[in-house]
Amino acid sequence: MTDQCLILGWDDVLGGFYDEGYFHPDKITVTQDTKNWWNQAEALNTLLIMADLYPRDPTNYYTKFKSNGPTSTNTSSTTKREWYDSGLDKDPSAQRNKGHIWNAGYHQYRTLENCILRLREKHQ
Repeated sequence: MTDQCLILGWDDVLGGFYDEGYFHPDKITVTQDTKNWWNQAEALNTLLIMADLYPRDPTNYYTKFKSNGPTSTNTSSTTKREWYDSGLDKDPSAQRNKGHIWNAGYHQYRTLENCILRLREKHQ
């Protein structure tokens, strides 16, 4: 599933996974190229796990983990200490209020804690 997402829904230029699309037998059509904060948070964790499980895979999960740009530069706010709804690279209006019914700190915290612990283990 991770490989399919990388093949069909990964932004090769800026990094990150697109929000949605339609799968057809011979292609995929991206219908919303914004990058939802939730997808990017879960992607960080998943890509790092895949990099540890398959370090020699030609997909190069670790490089994708490091280049998940929307999460680090386009989704998080340094002044308000929270993540925008979507990446500013595709949705500049995402700087609106970030608190809403679907935005809870669970995904961000869980992803960052898991990544920090996994990276610490790797470098000990």
